[in-house]
Amino acid sequence: MQTEDPRVNELFGGKYIVRSLIGKGGMGVVYKVDHAILRKPLAVKVLRVDASLGESAVERFEQEAKAASVLSHVNLVGVQDFGVTKTGAPYLVMDYFEGDSIAQLIRKNGAFTIDQAMPVFIQICSGIAYMHGKGIVHRDIKPSNIVVTKDEHGLPVAKLLDFGLAKFLPTVNTTMKTLTKTGEIFGSPQYMSPEQCRGEAVDERSDVYSLACVMYEMVTGQAPLTGDTAILTIYKHINEVPPPASQVNALVPESISLIIMRALSKDLQIRYQNIDELKQDLTRVAEGGQPEELPVSELEVAEENKKRVITRIAGGAGVLLLLVAAFYLFTHKPTPAWHATLEQAKEQIQKGDFAMAELSYKEATAQAKDAQPNEKAEIDIAWGDLCKRIGADKNRKDIEDALTHYTAALPLIDASDHSAIAHTNEGIGDCLHALKKYDDAEIYFANAAEDRKDNQSKDPYALAAVLMKQGRNFKDNGKYEKAEPALHEAVNVMQKLGFIQQAYMPQCLMALSQMATHHREYNRAELLKEAAEVHKRITGPADSQLASLIEKRNKLIEQAFNSLR
Repeated sequence: MQTEDPRVNELFGGKYIVRSLIGKGGMGVVYKVDHAILRKPLAVKVLRVDASLGESAVERFEQEAKAASVLSHVNLVGVQDFGVTKTGAPYLVMDYFEGDSIAQLIRKNGAFTIDQAMPVFIQICSGIAYMHGKGIVHRDIKPSNIVVTKDEHGLPVAKLLDFGLAKFLPTVNTTMKTLTKTGEIFGSPQYMSPEQCRGEAVDERSDVYSLACVMYEMVTGQAPLTGDTAILTIYKHINEVPPPASQVNALVPESISLIIMRALSKDLQIRYQNIDELKQDLTRVAEGGQPEELPVSELEVAEENKKRVITRIAGGAGVLLLLVAAFYLFTHKPTPAWHATLEQAKEQIQKGDFAMAELSYKEATAQAKDAQPNEKAEIDIAWGDLCKRIGADKNRKDIEDALTHYTAALPLIDASDHSAIAHTNEGIGDCLHALKKYDDAEIYFANAAEDRKDNQSKDPYALAAVLMKQGRNFKDNGKYEKAEPALHEAVNVMQKLGFIQQAYMPQCLMALSQMATHHREYNRAELLKEAAEVHKRITGPADSQLASLIEKRNKLIEQAFNSLR
């Protein structure tokens, strides 16, 4: 919504007249402007100049300008100019058009009908295909980055915007600066591909997956996979298969559901290999045909599960409805203000706006002064998570703040909430470890590990994480005899349950290899070699960054042992 702003009618950048404020957020503001000479309406996005953003935010802003400047397509928002204001604020000049984002349209109207959705699907495929043809992967396709406007005939036109995370493919001859590297995770968790969630190198197929998430949400009204936190959402994208779109919304044709679910496949060989393949299947269905026959995949498992669930529910549907209705009437209460503010903070964190999130946590704390102890604990835990994340670069003040919040939360948590207790103990352990208080950290990691083991079946990923941290803490404290069992236990959990591709595996192996190079009795070169082979069997050696890393590490360990003999 447009509002007044002191800059209205001001000459901006020497050639743009500000007409109105379109919107503002944690990263900056967007104005509607007119070109002073051409009188053409445009939009200017101005990055907020603030030390809290950091240099990388400015570099990503510049990268958005560079990526978008080489693109000219009806379904992509074009960038016309880039500059820096007198106060040092970078800005982008983009095409201006009236319209709502997919996210706004879903909030206003609910799920799209198939007739409404199909033109958007096909148009965005066209824009992405053009972008991929220029050697660019978007990496942040989501409902808020797709806007639907109208052409001169009143027909809908979909446009993809925001190239702040765009990346040139390595096959393209370019000198564009790489702002992310393998192992770093950037994007919006609800729409990230499994390989993006793992911090691996991505190609066109990652954008196929992200677009499929948007397509799924458009026709069902909900994202395919969502967790209570960003980490849980990432976990689900790596490990879980969503219910078919046709199961969530019976109005979705089976042909469309199959296309979406194939595009959501975690198997890169089953997923559409490029956006053109996806567009071709969509076009076939739009013209009354059927998509290409799908290979045997996880989709069949999902369909079989769906049939079993429906069969079980059908027999007791009447009783179930009565029970649900009764439960709702007796338990439903209005959402408290602090809870809404807490959710707002989580959204701000996902956008990287930590300063605003901290203000939201302060507001939530004030709103929750009369809340139950476990509710107050929820706020302190979330606030502690934020401070710990900000202090990840060993910022002592933020780590100490995180420790304060976790410590305040621990006695307030309901004794039956083992997950929250374990999470908080682990958070305290993380802070104490970062502060090099290894003996104190040992106590809290042990408490967290005990709780995680008692509930291993519910969250094996969390158990692997705390065991890794416990082993690393022992190692850093020189207690190698305790470090080895904890690290091996973490490795075993991941191997048995299929987590070898997860981020904690290399950390465990790194710690074991460090001990191996310094202590003969911990000769684990063969174990690491076996881990690499298992990983290669799961993900394939061709594009597995982690497998390559493990193999290199094996060679270093073997060399170290040869020198010790």
